[in-house]
Amino acid sequence: MSTAKKPSAPTRSPLTFGDLVADLVWPKLFRAAGLCLNPARIGVAFFTLVAVSFVWAAVSWLETKLGLGGSAESQTTLAGIIRDLMPDAWRHDPALQTSLLGTLFISLPVACLRAHPLACFIAGPVGFGIGLVGAAAICRMAATEMAMGIEVSWPEAVGFAIGRLKSLAGAVLLPILLIWGIGVLLALGGLVLMRFPVINLLGGLLYGLFLIAAFLAVIAMLTYLLGHGLLIPAVACEGTDAIDAVQRSYAYVLGRPVRLIAYLALIWVQAIVVIWLAWFISTAVIDFAAQVTGAWAGDSGSQMLAQGTQAATTIPEARTGSWPAGTFGWGAALIEFWTLIPVTLVWAVAISFSYCASTVLYLALRRVNDGQDMSELWMPGMVEGTMAQSQRGGAGVPAPSPSRRPQGAAPDEVEIDGGGEGRRND
Repeated sequence: MSTAKKPSAPTRSPLTFGDLVADLVWPKLFRAAGLCLNPARIGVAFFTLVAVSFVWAAVSWLETKLGLGGSAESQTTLAGIIRDLMPDAWRHDPALQTSLLGTLFISLPVACLRAHPLACFIAGPVGFGIGLVGAAAICRMAATEMAMGIEVSWPEAVGFAIGRLKSLAGAVLLPILLIWGIGVLLALGGLVLMRFPVINLLGGLLYGLFLIAAFLAVIAMLTYLLGHGLLIPAVACEGTDAIDAVQRSYAYVLGRPVRLIAYLALIWVQAIVVIWLAWFISTAVIDFAAQVTGAWAGDSGSQMLAQGTQAATTIPEARTGSWPAGTFGWGAALIEFWTLIPVTLVWAVAISFSYCASTVLYLALRRVNDGQDMSELWMPGMVEGTMAQSQRGGAGVPAPSPSRRPQGAAPDEVEIDGGGEGRRND
């Protein structure tokens, strides 16, 4: 008598933490810390910061030599924008003092323009362009790795950013120009309708329109404060123009404001940890080098090390002691130069984290607002602002080559097709 063998029950793999959070969005925000520590992204942030600082310092030095620059006193009124149209008595009227938002968006730019006119007109646009290219390059590199597992080289990312510099500048500036435009219209409306007898009755009658315009300006300012970090990633992820980038960013902020604030809280927690760790390592390196090197360097050598290190790590008001004379003074200047590198690297890590986190945040908000998968990303050969294939082929910025596939990625996960476009095989 034979007995049939019962089939064994199918084995199940153990449940992992990855299985539990696979369909959740918020755990993916923690990838920002790992993305920002990529050497290429830190390098782009470092040289962007150095280039912008050099441009501003050079123009500020020229400004000082030419004796330019206005008073440190700044106007804190809306009249600061159109001050040439108003008498001095009105410009100093305390009733025109702006709110905190008005100070940030109006008074601060006016104060900077008054204090450093040449630097604002020359170093401002040049530094702004350099900063946009560096920021967009970091966002593009983070986006391709986050969405598709592809590591884009920094020259390709910089080329991508340069090719979309117009869209990047428009995305960042359009909301500010809108706010300034509303402010100018309000001030001009007050000049025409509130200043003169009889006509001021019409101004009072139409003041409801003034309040509506002010409401729109305040909403634009608040949304910009919350969502300005989404503007550059919108261009980097979608390959879109400035108007579409602003529309997407503002829609994501207004569509899920509570979710946005919660995501920002998670990002700030990461930022504190990452930046503190970078500062701790940088400080330890600087202190160890200065203290051990100066152990047998004598009094003059120790003074040279102390002054050079102090000049690189503290503000002038907090420095103590005197600058050494002779060659020790030149040596202190060289030590200051070298010590500035690890100090600047801390800022570079902070900048890299800021734009990597903004990119991850953009993809997460796009997922919860539009339902679009976080792995979808615009690539050369697609229609800008969409994921549809273009009929004119893959013209434009070249896509990453297969050699840049991260180690450990299976060939069937990411591949580069014949048109030079990255795609995922699911």
